[in-house]
Amino acid sequence: MLIILALLLMTPVYTIQTQYLMVPEQRNRLHIRNTQDSAVKTKNRQPYVSISLSVQFQDMLIVPPNTNISSSGDIEIKNNGNVTVNISIGYIIDPIPPPGIISVNISPNRGVLPPSERMSAKFVVYVSSNATPGTKYEVRIHLTGKISRGGGNPVDISQESPPITILVGRHGYRLRLILKEPDGSSAYGNVRIYYLYGDTYRLAYRRSIMGEYVFRVIDGKYRIDVYLSGYKLVSKEIEVNSDTTIEIRFTTTLIPEDSIVVISKPTYSTDPLIFRAKVESLNPLIYRKEIAVLARVLRRGSVVVDNVVIANLTIRSKVEKAILGFIPAPENGWENGTYELQLLIRYTGGNITYGPIKRVQITVIPISIIKKTPEIPFHILLLVVGISILFGFIGAKFGIKRIGREYLPKAVGLIHGGKILTYSTWDDSFIRPEVVSGEWQKIIYGFNLLYKRYWRRAEKIYPLAITLNAEKWIFYPITRDTAYFICVHSAFNEYGIREMLARLKVYFTNKISRYGIRRILSEPAETLDDLGDKIKELFG
Repeated sequence: MLIILALLLMTPVYTIQTQYLMVPEQRNRLHIRNTQDSAVKTKNRQPYVSISLSVQFQDMLIVPPNTNISSSGDIEIKNNGNVTVNISIGYIIDPIPPPGIISVNISPNRGVLPPSERMSAKFVVYVSSNATPGTKYEVRIHLTGKISRGGGNPVDISQESPPITILVGRHGYRLRLILKEPDGSSAYGNVRIYYLYGDTYRLAYRRSIMGEYVFRVIDGKYRIDVYLSGYKLVSKEIEVNSDTTIEIRFTTTLIPEDSIVVISKPTYSTDPLIFRAKVESLNPLIYRKEIAVLARVLRRGSVVVDNVVIANLTIRSKVEKAILGFIPAPENGWENGTYELQLLIRYTGGNITYGPIKRVQITVIPISIIKKTPEIPFHILLLVVGISILFGFIGAKFGIKRIGREYLPKAVGLIHGGKILTYSTWDDSFIRPEVVSGEWQKIIYGFNLLYKRYWRRAEKIYPLAITLNAEKWIFYPITRDTAYFICVHSAFNEYGIREMLARLKVYFTNKISRYGIRRILSEPAETLDDLGDKIKELFG
């Protein structure tokens, strides 16, 4: 009796538990997880089976009448358990169609899956033009497997994917979809078209489009979504009961709302508002597009500052460009309260897209008005004016020094032999110079022009300042072939920060002496690892 009991305890017993996990619709994946666990332990470990099945396909297949349709999908199976499984992949169609109407080809359709291994397969669903209009079917991917228990009987595994609906319409139409930028040029986007089935939109088409494409559809209600680089750019609902042409205009050049950062709020009613932001192009197919970034300020719904040009940019492919903005005070000055800063993009031809809004709370100090009265003697008035001028001069000197230390430069970098190294103080990283400013090509052209004219002469090795829009670029020579530069707001006076500029030159000179310019250009993160701290020390 004891021997029989021991033999029974040594035989593994498998129990099957099935868990269904639906992945969000945006990923277009039907995911099923089947876990089978052993209930009896052996001396070393407990045998168990965990098989995950992932089927990637659209939610439903729309079939116009008298039309051959085929669509492909992907299957992935992973063995998460610790025993080898023999896998077979098949399909089930409900209801069973007449012969030759619907077929599913799976390749490969079987395999041996050791522990922790994966198996991938392709499948193609084909619907014949002889399918009866008005019918519908459901296709499920069916997974079977066998697990050997030593000398015992094999354990069978069986699971199915959620259904893929095939809907054969009674009428077929052509849906011509046209994508355009705001300026009328062709736009690129990843299009997803959903069909209203019951009370739920289900994915029926998915395709990348440049310009336009014609879909074969059936009658019903649809939702068209256009995505690019993870952004949902536009969504539109339509009703189709005849051949239809839909034109959708959207911009692939964006200003992310979270990129707008106010650098300086007005202190007095006549002070400017200074901010920074990023312009992001999502379209990899743009070769050359000219745009202007505008800003306007609203208060209680009324525009108080309108159409201030912040930057003129040339967009090429996918790129991010940082911009620095300078908003003058409204005509009647700032008042205490909340203002709305809105950025806009203007294309060639005058078309404008409206960007995000940043709310700014402003509290200003009122400016006292001095009136001349007959009762004040002239000599006392003259003395007061003289003292005011003296204090104003001293305050201005301190103000100039303070403005240099209050706002960090936008970027710092080195130029040597045509090679350019750029450090973004806002992002605390080394980046391409054209990402810092959309005006970089004009800036480097102006620098090269002035460099050849002045720096080639031994007696005139001076710093150069180039101002474009709201940005000022200061180039400071280190040697005849090497210079450093900083990008600040155009309101900065380079003479007011000359002490910091000279100390920054000493910093770069010591680094070049220690590492050499070639190593600094090739390994900036290692050789200039304290550059950010140095900038904060000088200008912070």
